Amino acid sequence: MISTYLVPLHRKYCLSETSTLTTRLLFYATITTVSTFLIYPLPYFLLPWLPLSKPLWTPPFLLQTTGITLLSWTMASLYDFPSLPYIPGLPTLETMGRKSLEIYLAAEILQEFLMYPGKRKGGGMWEGVVRGLQGMGLGREWACFWVSFGWAVGFGWVGWGLEYLGWKIKL
Repeated sequence: MISTYLVPLHRKYCLSETSTLTTRLLFYATITTVSTFLIYPLPYFLLPWLPLSKPLWTPPFLLQTTGITLLSWTMASLYDFPSLPYIPGLPTLETMGRKSLEIYLAAEILQEFLMYPGKRKGGGMWEGVVRGLQGMGLGREWACFWVSFGWAVGFGWVGWGLEYLGWKIKL
């Protein structure tokens, strides 16, 4: 549904021959601003009346997922921005898109080993790294963020290695 409206607008303001740098920047700034408001302030404004719940698809959950989708779409479409210079790391992101199934399977299998003896028991290497970062003065939220970010970057490189070797899963 979102792409029904965004793709024609993107073509008109960003990819057409009449588009300028100003129209492109204004388009991306507008989409980013709208998605930011949908992710944080609007859903939390509704929380006193409508709780945030995924299984029930409440309005706050819908607003947040719509905002995340808009922001993800904006980040993905920036790749098509004609006047952007080469961005380091972009080949890794392309590979993550092409090798998503392989990366997902490798991450899920390795996660079981790193989280052993279990996610709910508070053990495992993952929790040890988070606690180590907390010991360095980071709060738990930031420690979990950096461990997750490192995990994602690491598996981006795993995908790049799989593509370099020519490995793929055929279904």
